[in-house]
Amino acid sequence: MTRYWASVAVIFAALMHVCHAYMAMLEDSKEMRQACSGMWAGTNTSVEVVFYPNSTGRVTTIIYEAEEIDLIGKYDVAQEKYGHYFKTYICTSLAMQHGLCTQDQLGYYIVDNSTTVNTIQQKQFDFGEKLTEPQSMTYPVTSTGFYCVGVMPLTTSTTAKNTERFHGHVEYHNRFDGQLAAAQHPKLYLYFLLMVLYMAMGGAWLFACFKYRDQIVTVQHFISGVIAFLVIEMLCEWMFYRYYNLHAIDLMKFEAMDGSAGVTATARTLLVLSSVLEAMRDSLSFFLLLIVSMGYGVVRPTIGRAIIKVYILTAFHFVFGVMYSVGLILVLLEDAGAWVVLFIFPLAFTLTAFYMWIMFSLKATIQDLTERHQTFKCAMFKRLQAILMGTIITIAVYFFALVILVSLNGTGDFADDSWKYRWFILDGFLSMVYFVVFALIAWQWRPTGHNMRLAMSDELATDEEAAGATYDVPTIDSDHEEIDADAEEVESVHLQQLSHAQAHGDDLPSYASVSALADEHETTTSKDPDALVFDLDDNASMKKHASFDEHDAEDFEMERLTLDDDDDRTK
Repeated sequence: MTRYWASVAVIFAALMHVCHAYMAMLEDSKEMRQACSGMWAGTNTSVEVVFYPNSTGRVTTIIYEAEEIDLIGKYDVAQEKYGHYFKTYICTSLAMQHGLCTQDQLGYYIVDNSTTVNTIQQKQFDFGEKLTEPQSMTYPVTSTGFYCVGVMPLTTSTTAKNTERFHGHVEYHNRFDGQLAAAQHPKLYLYFLLMVLYMAMGGAWLFACFKYRDQIVTVQHFISGVIAFLVIEMLCEWMFYRYYNLHAIDLMKFEAMDGSAGVTATARTLLVLSSVLEAMRDSLSFFLLLIVSMGYGVVRPTIGRAIIKVYILTAFHFVFGVMYSVGLILVLLEDAGAWVVLFIFPLAFTLTAFYMWIMFSLKATIQDLTERHQTFKCAMFKRLQAILMGTIITIAVYFFALVILVSLNGTGDFADDSWKYRWFILDGFLSMVYFVVFALIAWQWRPTGHNMRLAMSDELATDEEAAGATYDVPTIDSDHEEIDADAEEVESVHLQQLSHAQAHGDDLPSYASVSALADEHETTTSKDPDALVFDLDDNASMKKHASFDEHDAEDFEMERLTLDDDDDRTK
């Protein structure tokens, strides 16, 4: 066995100096007798089959384009079963008796030669008792397509069944250099592009943070961390495909095809690392969306004990995400059985919990801001809600279209027909959707000169109804007889102008001024007896109002309100 791997290593060392091609292993086992891959045709593109020394017995090898699969094999009417006829693929003595093939085709695949367009090639190899030198077969590729290689051992009375009789590999020489399959090669450019885009986003975000560094709020710190993480993740994803493009890796076992322990360890490390980072990205994104939807850092300084539940849900989603990413790669779906349930359903449960919790929290936060007339913050959260709803609809339509596409073509035909754009369907589309959604959210919550309006404070109302609710002005015929006469003169337009000035930092109207009370609530009297004065508590926010109802009369000293003579003339 040691000599076998030594000879294989020598063969690979020689091959690595002369070619860079996607390689798939061939062995005498049911699942390893066939290999398929897409091919981009170009100069010197080909499919080559190589058999290693120590192979024994006789095999028939066939290379064909997937569109010609119907030409291989013939229906044997003599072998009808339950009203169905089955194809016979290899020319045997029985097939010759039924008229499916001739003597010179014995041991070969049965091919329908009725069509003039036929690029199918096949060849028999006789390794004898033990092959001493590598043997190969080359198939020139002149048109882009999906090409398959099949190897069938020819058993005789002297050869034992269910024993490995050959070892080899297939080389798919595409028009590009590298060890990646044609269906996977575009991902090398996809993740490089995403890495550059996230780096550009990070640079623009860093510039905005530096420009408005005195007004950064909590949410923007979280977004900064997510951008840095996304750059690292895209870098690792690109390194993963870059490494697999430079080294021949058996994707069935995720080990080096030349037996190198170092290459195998690095390949598996990058595989696990990329899977963990992907699960971490999803968990971090949902965590950030959830706490922001609850109003953390914008509406309320803390979300209380609910943060513990958020941590637990995030941790479970991360663990289930890693199980799903790594588990479905290392365990074949057809052999997984109950493992599929263990991988998929827990992740689906936490994903659904996140979506419902986020949308429910957003609805509650928007309702709270609406009732408190916080128009600026409410608009921000409504835009966030619209972005998330659009994302959910887009992903739902995507999965619905994917199911229809697979069901119409069948799983086998879909794999053969979709290899050119499969990278976009399975990875590219969702990655681009995530980038667009994250970019939109980052743009909505970007650092600006108005960041303080997102801080832990309330804004003054800007409409008539809100103004009336915010400033509780005594009405006519109330118990406050001293200010009844002045209150008659107060119009809602004055309150609107004052509220607008407070919210936008403008100068106060000419008929109003604001002065602070000392701790002992001394009364400040304007020098102009006709000026309107609002005295607020020194320790209260300028955005909070003073209520002048009967119950607070003992706690606050009432101020006299007067109107300017200009107001009389305006009326």
